[in-house]
Amino acid sequence: MSLYKYDSDKACLEIFEQGFAYLPSIKTLIDKNNICEEAFQEIGSKTYSTDNKAHIKLVDLMNLEPLFESVFSRALVDFKVSIDKTDRYFVARKVNPGQSSEKYRAHFDSHLLTIVLPISIPKPENGFAERGELKIAPNARKFPRYELINILQKAYWKKYASEAGFDEVSKSTHVLTEYFDSYKPLAFLGTTTLHGNNFVSKNSESRLTFLCHLYDPSPKYGIGALLRKIRGR
Repeated sequence: MSLYKYDSDKACLEIFEQGFAYLPSIKTLIDKNNICEEAFQEIGSKTYSTDNKAHIKLVDLMNLEPLFESVFSRALVDFKVSIDKTDRYFVARKVNPGQSSEKYRAHFDSHLLTIVLPISIPKPENGFAERGELKIAPNARKFPRYELINILQKAYWKKYASEAGFDEVSKSTHVLTEYFDSYKPLAFLGTTTLHGNNFVSKNSESRLTFLCHLYDPSPKYGIGALLRKIRGR
């Protein structure tokens, strides 16, 4: 029996009512099961890596299946979408100190559900403000029911892909800044939540997170699938 407990119904309700939800801290779970060490070994020098064994292991230890099931069922009703229950895209993201190419690449995800699992978060030492913190604007847009609208809106919102852009967005909608120091996973509606990370200061440490993406409602050859093919992941 897993030592990790959370309320999947409560989390699902919060995700659909406010756009996001926190799960209990996974720090003890990570430490006791060597998740961090295994993950860094698997990823090596890559920035992105998919379907890592350590990632799948952690998802199992957290028993996230009930949450996946709840979100799937609710999405069918709320969004009236055609989605595949087996559609899962698990990505590990490792950002090295000073890797400015990963700074504020603001976007909406193609998948309905996104869960950020913090694995190794730089410590807030020596006053370094830039630690790869995540900024999210829940419900920044309505759920796009047509693929053409989705593509046009994604292109439009790219103008906010900067720190100044998020400051502008915060004038009209709530923007949450999350450092993940508590190691509490953050789940949100990826298709309607604008989000992006700051870079990691060159004097800090590498930052590692696991990203769970589930249920892409776009057509088989939609924008999400195309972008993943271009990126090769």
